[in-house]
Amino acid sequence: MEGNDSPCEALNQNTELKLHKFLHWLEFNGIQLRGCSIKPSEEGSQKGYGVYTSNPDVQGILMVTPLHMAITPMSVLQDPVLGSYYQKLYEDGEVDDRLLVMLFLLVERLRGSSSFWAPYLDMLPVSFGTPLWCSEEELLELKGTALFHATNLQHKSLRALFQEKVKPLVESFLSSVGCFERDLVYRDFLWANCTFWTRALNIPCPHAFVFPTHLPTPPALCFEQEQGLLASSLRKLNYTETPLPPKEYLSIDHCEGNLVLDCGHEEKNPMHAVSSLENQGSKDVDIDHQCERCSNKHCKAIGDINPSEVASLMEESITIWVEGLVPGIDFCNHDPRSLALWEVDGESGYVTGIPFSMYLITAPGAIFSQNKQICISYGNKGNEELFFLYGFTIDDNPDDYLMLHFYEEVLEQDQCFEAKTQLLGDQKLPLRWLLPASLLEKGYYENSENDTSRKQPENLKDHISFSWSGQRTAPCNLQSIVFPEDLMATMRVIAMKEEEVSSAMSLLEQLSHTPSEEDLKAAVWEVCGNSGAFELLINLLKTKMVEMEDASGTEEADADLLKRDGLAQLKLITNETLACVSSTDPCAEIKKLPFSDFQRNCVIYRKGQKHLVQQFLEEAVQGLKFCSD
Repeated sequence: MEGNDSPCEALNQNTELKLHKFLHWLEFNGIQLRGCSIKPSEEGSQKGYGVYTSNPDVQGILMVTPLHMAITPMSVLQDPVLGSYYQKLYEDGEVDDRLLVMLFLLVERLRGSSSFWAPYLDMLPVSFGTPLWCSEEELLELKGTALFHATNLQHKSLRALFQEKVKPLVESFLSSVGCFERDLVYRDFLWANCTFWTRALNIPCPHAFVFPTHLPTPPALCFEQEQGLLASSLRKLNYTETPLPPKEYLSIDHCEGNLVLDCGHEEKNPMHAVSSLENQGSKDVDIDHQCERCSNKHCKAIGDINPSEVASLMEESITIWVEGLVPGIDFCNHDPRSLALWEVDGESGYVTGIPFSMYLITAPGAIFSQNKQICISYGNKGNEELFFLYGFTIDDNPDDYLMLHFYEEVLEQDQCFEAKTQLLGDQKLPLRWLLPASLLEKGYYENSENDTSRKQPENLKDHISFSWSGQRTAPCNLQSIVFPEDLMATMRVIAMKEEEVSSAMSLLEQLSHTPSEEDLKAAVWEVCGNSGAFELLINLLKTKMVEMEDASGTEEADADLLKRDGLAQLKLITNETLACVSSTDPCAEIKKLPFSDFQRNCVIYRKGQKHLVQQFLEEAVQGLKFCSD
């Protein structure tokens, strides 16, 4: 009918309106787009938004976001409406950093337009491509894989957390601000969880930003005051009560002259760091002093700095890693070959002109054409992690890995369970391993043209000392064994026969001292070598392959599915249906082409897993063949 918009046109208008409000919100709050823009993905509106260049041949800084506009645990504790509630929960240990941010996201989303963050939250996805977000029926595509089990376990954990803690807390928060219009459901919390994991960055914050001398005014304060939600002025938080990390976690970065705080968190993007430009020669130190380790006149070793200078460094140069969402920059999608990266500017704003800010910058030498999508790298991650956390995969991912797990329930059925458990525990050996594809680079098939790889290694004496008496020498194929030593050591212990366990225990009883880890390894190696370990490993890998193939067919079948899907996307074949490749799946049904994004990612992921299992299985078979007792 004339005058009525089609659903597609209405959707486009709504998208444009949300984007317009968001861009205005960014500008009003000091987030600068320099040579870039945020707009719907060119792959289609269902793909969300991306960051694109707005000028030809753009180089340098592309975007700047003040750190006080990031949603972090610090900003949540400063929230002008519910900050005092969040702080009480945090101080009582009821929530950790991540759950604190998830609660905040959930509450602010449910507050709707009354929230300062509404223009930003309205831009975020309402659904996700991760296994956690899919239906039970869709999840069957992953049956037999590690992700299938991990997703079910995570759902069980999150549901319990929602019922026992999240639901009552959020309902209480919303009731306190008079904003509770509907029942809270598990899907709401799942949205907050997925939003955090798909968008959070590990931000290297300067110490002065995390522990400021004067608490800055939260960006939401004026907005909330205008909304009439504040009965009193902002409650002052005392950050100085938060203890600093123990000094053993502090180390000196000699090549930058900065103290670095290492909290052990994995970086989402390894190509970022606090800019050291403002620190070069800016401290009250002898800049003519030359560091003996790096020949840098601006670098001082920690022993060369007097106590007052150490205190100054502690306050000015410590980097504290904080997880949070950074509006604007978090719209950058992933590309392992990205030509942009993000960094953090310090208190002086030396790089960007904006103190305490995160900025997006082109990589050295990179030049973008106009309207080119700007991506960052989330790091070298396998498809299991990419799919579980972010909802996408990379076909033939060079950073893929295989999760291998020996179930303790199986070990409990062993007649020598107690003795083997003690041997494993005393050696601190795991029952779970990550096997990256890169391990295969030194294997038999990569080195098949180089027979020298099977000769005795030059450091053979180190491996002879690994044996109890030196009688059992290192295997001739040692340099071609791709499996980590902790995996092989575990396999040796579990594969031991009853008489081998007794023999190992007899050797250890001869010692006049408490056996060390090396003593234990040597005793086990002396009595059983590697043959039993490889036999057990082969059975473990075969079992894993059978589980996957029974659920979704062979690797070749998955490759054929992807080929047909690719043709369907190009519309070279139409209206084609495929029968489920599984002969044992009770839920077998007709699959339509082209696949949904989730189905396609499932096939790419499981095909890669089957390929890795097959390759590691072949290496284990070769290891057994060349095993020398």
